[in-house]
Amino acid sequence: LCGSNLNVFKESKLERFPYISHPNPLPPFAFDPQLLKYIHRNAISNGCKYGKKGGLVLTELHYDAKDGMFQMDVVNLPGEHHDKLVAMGDAASVAVFSPRKRLHSEFSEGNSRSEFIESHSSGDGAWIMTKCAKTLGGECSIKFASNRTVFRLRCPIVTFEDSVTKNTSTHPSKFKLPENVWGIAIDDSKIQRKLLDRFLQFAGVQKDRCIVHGKNMQEIESFNDFVIEHVEQHPDDYFVLIADENLDVADDSMSTHVTISGSMCIENIRHRLLPDQERRMLALVRSANDSSRDIAIYNSRAHGFLPKAPIQRQRVLEMLAPAWEKRFPPGGWADEDAHVATNALSLVEDIGTDSEEELQIDMAELRAEVEELHAMCSADDSTLAEKWPLIWERLHALKGDLKSLPNNGRAAAAVESISSLRGATLPNNFRGRWITIHAL
Repeated sequence: LCGSNLNVFKESKLERFPYISHPNPLPPFAFDPQLLKYIHRNAISNGCKYGKKGGLVLTELHYDAKDGMFQMDVVNLPGEHHDKLVAMGDAASVAVFSPRKRLHSEFSEGNSRSEFIESHSSGDGAWIMTKCAKTLGGECSIKFASNRTVFRLRCPIVTFEDSVTKNTSTHPSKFKLPENVWGIAIDDSKIQRKLLDRFLQFAGVQKDRCIVHGKNMQEIESFNDFVIEHVEQHPDDYFVLIADENLDVADDSMSTHVTISGSMCIENIRHRLLPDQERRMLALVRSANDSSRDIAIYNSRAHGFLPKAPIQRQRVLEMLAPAWEKRFPPGGWADEDAHVATNALSLVEDIGTDSEEELQIDMAELRAEVEELHAMCSADDSTLAEKWPLIWERLHALKGDLKSLPNNGRAAAAVESISSLRGATLPNNFRGRWITIHAL
């Protein structure tokens, strides 16, 4: 950063936490987003805590395609005692990343060296950040310059497109599903059901072979039996099965509420099918929760995981091609009886011609969903506590819909706020936190 950049941002009265990316926009990357999220959150928190009170905290992202390196800088203006940190030189940087240690907020008068206090609760954040960076194959550093503090993460990174190309025998744009494939999906959200139907068609599944359930309690509770019966009725066909992880089941009066795990539905279906039937199925879990632990659970029950994210036509093939070829390797037994669709690409092209076209969410339906949830969240505290399991499932469904929107700063902020509410009981100050989310 040049010396005047932070002042330019301040004068333009942009938000307190702006970011710059080079290039803009950045390409999608193939790595664990939770690790980057943890590192970034802690860097922002430290910038607020130890930098200038109320000052700007800037994030600058760099991706160098030539050497495959990613760099994230989090920059804050000088805070109290910053001059003494500068005077410490490298010792300050070393201290920041030491386990169970943090720089004391108060410096002794006339002493340029800091005092340290040991603390399990407060002193491990930066140390854990270095562990996350090492998991990504990179490293963290911090520099206390005279006019700023710069936290930096550098790590090697692979674009999603390069990852897909590496893990598939053909380029995703040339990938084709066999013509004798069915697409079966389930989601309790009306918005997501529409997206899933188009997703399957974008993947090359013929329209009359796309089946999407989840509009009511009966369809959700009978889904396992329906899939098994359908597979039995089509012994020579293949199946792409996609299940939302959190299926909210409630009767019309909302007096009965149960959440069914989509990944457990898939696990049950796979166990009940005969081996020859199950090997013709690619079963994927779709969820807004994408932590390493969540994904490990999904992969133990299904064949793979699909994130809830903005969906472009080309991204559909990029997401599906690696999973399909991992499940059905080229040249294996599946190629012998699969009817390769010579018209699969034309089926996709019939839907539209722009490879960058996104599956659009109906904003009127999304606004109606938000207002219905707002009415539920406006109840008194006792009702909120009693209805919290249902409210949380509705919030989680909203989170999935928001993550399916094209890149939007306000939607991203709402997703983060909803994630912070996750828990078995009503969070503290829930009504105030919901009002903040609703205002976004």
